Amino acid sequence: MFGVRTWCIGMLTQLADCRVASGPFQGMRYVGKAVESAFFPKLMGTYEKELHGIWYRQIAAASSRWVVNIGAAEGYYAVGLLFSKATTTIICFEESAVGQSLIRALAAKNGITAGLEVRGRCDSAALRACLAQSGVPAFVLCDIEGGELDVLTIEQVPQLARCEMLVEVHESVLPGIGTTLVDRFGATHQASKHLPQLRVESDLPNHSSYWRILPTGYALGLMDELRSPIDYWLHFVPRGGK
Repeated sequence: MFGVRTWCIGMLTQLADCRVASGPFQGMRYVGKAVESAFFPKLMGTYEKELHGIWYRQIAAASSRWVVNIGAAEGYYAVGLLFSKATTTIICFEESAVGQSLIRALAAKNGITAGLEVRGRCDSAALRACLAQSGVPAFVLCDIEGGELDVLTIEQVPQLARCEMLVEVHESVLPGIGTTLVDRFGATHQASKHLPQLRVESDLPNHSSYWRILPTGYALGLMDELRSPIDYWLHFVPRGGK
């Protein structure tokens, strides 16, 4: 049974031409692996579907403000937001050499030759310098497995007071970190919490029949992001507007 499943998945990947099948980055050509995250939800376009509304609003706004992606992995968001024309400039921080290489490869596969800068590890000093370089409030996307507690601090990075932020909160790594962040930014930002949800059959890509070849149980399994059920996302919007 496992051999049949593996064969089917391999065939589906080829049939899909390694393109994202649905969601805000639909049509983006993808690389053949993910860095420290689930690959197939990204290829299917269901990855972090709880956040799709935020990205669709960014795409509709077609903003020229910078996006700073801390913990960019292989570039799903960094390249995806440029591909979808949600922004014109992405600064991404990724400490893994493999991730950095994949970001550049993903950009090349999608013909992106401008607007993307790949940097290494991010700390508060690096983020402060980056936001000072932008000169205007940026959108900060952060997923660094608990490191957000040290990097996202107004004392060290005062520009954050005017930035919109989307942060993956890793309660499984640092219990109580979400409450700490909400309290930390309470005077400057309104926070909303986005909880992970189980994927159901209706979440399968509607734009491609390839993913419906597998039995429902397998297809649902492919959408599983293998994340801790106690981790979630916080969306911080500056009080008084961006």
